[in-house]
Amino acid sequence: MATINTLHRGVNRVRRFRFVARVGSGLSVFLTLVVWALLLVFFLDLFLNTDTFERVLLLGVVVIAALWSLRKHVLPALAQTESRVSMAAMVERQQGIPSDLVATMQFADKKRNQYGSEELRAAIVTQTVEVSGRLNYLEGFSRPDLWKRFGGAVISVLLVGLLLIWQGEYAQIFFKRMLFNEVSYPTATKIADIVSPGSKSVYGKPIHFRIQVGGVIPEDGEITIETKGGTLSRIKLVPEEPGSTMFVGQLDMAIDDINYTVALGDAVSEKQQLQIIPVPIVEMELDVNIPEYARHRFHEASANSRSRVVLEGTTIKPRVVSSKSLSNVTLAVNDQPVEVEAKDDDKNWGLVLPKEGNIFADAKANPFADLQETIHYRVEVKDMDGIELERPIGGVIQVRPDLPPRIAAATVIDLALPNAKPRIKYRAVDDYAIGGLSARILIERDGEELQTETISIPLGDGEEILMDIDSNAQVDLSTFSLEIGDSVTVTLIVRDYRGDTEGEATEADPLVLEIASRSDFLAAMRKVDAQTDEKLDQIIQAQLGIGDRK
Repeated sequence: MATINTLHRGVNRVRRFRFVARVGSGLSVFLTLVVWALLLVFFLDLFLNTDTFERVLLLGVVVIAALWSLRKHVLPALAQTESRVSMAAMVERQQGIPSDLVATMQFADKKRNQYGSEELRAAIVTQTVEVSGRLNYLEGFSRPDLWKRFGGAVISVLLVGLLLIWQGEYAQIFFKRMLFNEVSYPTATKIADIVSPGSKSVYGKPIHFRIQVGGVIPEDGEITIETKGGTLSRIKLVPEEPGSTMFVGQLDMAIDDINYTVALGDAVSEKQQLQIIPVPIVEMELDVNIPEYARHRFHEASANSRSRVVLEGTTIKPRVVSSKSLSNVTLAVNDQPVEVEAKDDDKNWGLVLPKEGNIFADAKANPFADLQETIHYRVEVKDMDGIELERPIGGVIQVRPDLPPRIAAATVIDLALPNAKPRIKYRAVDDYAIGGLSARILIERDGEELQTETISIPLGDGEEILMDIDSNAQVDLSTFSLEIGDSVTVTLIVRDYRGDTEGEATEADPLVLEIASRSDFLAAMRKVDAQTDEKLDQIIQAQLGIGDRK
């Protein structure tokens, strides 16, 4: 059977032509749409001065349109397939010939089951082979649609290309902006530099804008400010001085992050972000350690969180606490610097001590230790953002002194027998605790000092805190080998209790007893009436000033 290669080549040529026509037409439409969409984005970006977010939206629309066109025009053309038999049928219709081309391809197909006369099939194939060599297979297949769409794409590309070449600087800037670079289109007025406020400003403080301008210098300008809530406000920009290229403006305060754009002449800046940084909230925490012996009675008083009224001998552990991390803390006590350091973290600062854990013991390192007089302190800080407090924080530690105890004593008569145990009525008072009571005995004979001795006077079981003792003390004179005519001076001494520190001592007025005979003593006693004890109490109270101080 004759070969039909010529027929196959002709049919394949038609199939390739139709594939190129379909895909080329689809790509032409796709390219045309993308080019004009980008041109539209260019004009929108140029005249609206879009920000980054708006450019993202515009590019997103272009991408969606391009994907739609690709799906609508290109992908179907690529997916469509046509067999040789269908192409042969199309050639028959275009050439106006019988169905011999299709029949010949089927008769020549060795994979098909053949029916009928073999001689007839061979004759049809031979006849068709002779005809196929003379056929114009592309005759009747029109190309105008392909050329129209391809021409439209070429014209679009040329027009946009010429425009981009003509405005090359604008085109370069456009593509940079589409890549989200912060550049602007050329203007007569140029915003050379936004000198201040930078990217950060302090909460609640005035914000000063300084804009350096070049090119055509306008008379004034403005800054448009947008808050997080979407509120817009405007600030006027004016030359720093007549003829200056530096424009200035001020926002009284801001309490939250803002975005702003600068407009001067025909120049508009990109949207700028300004972060509002909070001022550190700093407090001075005072860990007050009142002397243990006075805790039952002394109650710390404070005028505010930074000042205290404390008892003499009190130790305070100061700690600077901040709401933000601090880079530097300066502490001064009575205008003298005190070394401090960060403790747990950069938000907590305390004293630098030579002995770890000995905060209450080292008065050299801690001027707040064992306070004996009122002190003033001042704290200055700087946080990690370089923000300092508008004014230092400070306070006063007022020290209340622990006054010495008081004591007064009196006797019924100023005579005593040599072996007697005269009773001395006394009253001792202290603010916090009485630590001990003693008596100093001075014996004189014939005007000369014979003997001096101090004896202890018991106060009780020692467990109870005594602040006011109204009692009697007996002095045993039998141990001193006294003679009639001797003079015995008894001085009661009271000492207050101050813990590990030695207490303060106070002496009562000395009581002088004359050693007398029995008859002289009895005669003096007869003069003592029943109101003697009451009179002694009045004398003692007068000496102590009871009522003036509790």
